[in-house]
Amino acid sequence: MESGVFLPCLDQFMLSPLVTWVRTFVPNDGGMHLDFSELLDGVFLNDIMTQINPSASSQGAKKMSKDPSQRIQNLNFLVQQIKTFYLDNLRQLIMTPLPNVLLLGRTPYCGMLFKTIIHSQYAP
Repeated sequence: MESGVFLPCLDQFMLSPLVTWVRTFVPNDGGMHLDFSELLDGVFLNDIMTQINPSASSQGAKKMSKDPSQRIQNLNFLVQQIKTFYLDNLRQLIMTPLPNVLLLGRTPYCGMLFKTIIHSQYAP
C-alpha cells in the first residue's frame, strides 16, 4: 500500500473519537505514549476491557505484535469480551458490523481497514 494513502488514514484514525477515548486510559505518569503500534496487538485494549469489566475472564493477551496469529487471538478475545459485556451487563446485542479481526491481525497497516473502522464509528 502506498504510504501516501496510508498516512492520512492513520492520522484520521488516531484523531478519531474512539482513539481519543482510549487515550483516557493511558497512565498519567508519562511512562506511555499511545501511538498506533500500541494498539496493534490488542494487549492495551484488553487491559482497558479488564478495567471496565474486572469480572471478565482473565485469559490475558500476550505481547507479541510481530506474530499475526497472536494478534488475531488477542483481538478476537477482545471482541468476545466486548460482546459478552454488552450482553451480560448492558443487556444489549451489538448489531453494528464489528472490525474484521483476521484482516486487522494479518495486515494491520491496510488503508481499507482504517476506512472501515472509521466509518463504523459514525454509522447510525
